[in-house]
Amino acid sequence: MPLALLASCGSSAAKSSTGATSTAGTPPVPGFKPIAGCGPAHATTLAGDVRVRVYTSGQAVYGCSAARGRSFRLGHVSRSISEARVGPVAVAGNLAAYGLTSFGIDTVRAVVVVRRLTDGSQLNQLSATRAVGAESFQSIGSIVAIADGAVAWIASETSIVGHRRAIEVHAAGAGGDRILDSGPSIDPASLRLHGSALSWVDGRVTHRATLR
Repeated sequence: MPLALLASCGSSAAKSSTGATSTAGTPPVPGFKPIAGCGPAHATTLAGDVRVRVYTSGQAVYGCSAARGRSFRLGHVSRSISEARVGPVAVAGNLAAYGLTSFGIDTVRAVVVVRRLTDGSQLNQLSATRAVGAESFQSIGSIVAIADGAVAWIASETSIVGHRRAIEVHAAGAGGDRILDSGPSIDPASLRLHGSALSWVDGRVTHRATLR
């Protein structure tokens, strides 16, 4: 299943027909040649392949499909009270999967969105974590997806109350959203996908599962 996504936090972008990784921060894809008719040529590409492109223009993030040539606004490039921030981002087939983070006064909430870029339809929206506390802050460390709409991610939730931090590995497909792993020693940026095989690091141990 075609997949192209990106890595951040100092790591380079990765693209493959079988799998790659996207971690929080969403830097530009180096050397990516924009798809003709899919957003401005000068715009910064965050994720893309021969079918779709997710890019920034001004302070907004857009997604488009080469098959349609129409762009859809996904959110904001950075922290904003008025609009949710996009990132990390992964693309697979005609889909984009991305984190969407909303900022409040005492809370930061994150969700995972799967959107079809041929028509802009939102196919899924999932809470980043099951853990939700008072004065808490959620973030998504890495995300992967496959072309049928299945998506996996690692998310963190930190609560000022009790100084608690929860990290969860999620996978959502035909069977719904399920937690694959949880614990404070999970590396939020460690999620990888090869074909449909997931892997992540918890402590010094690499764990594996199947995304379906």
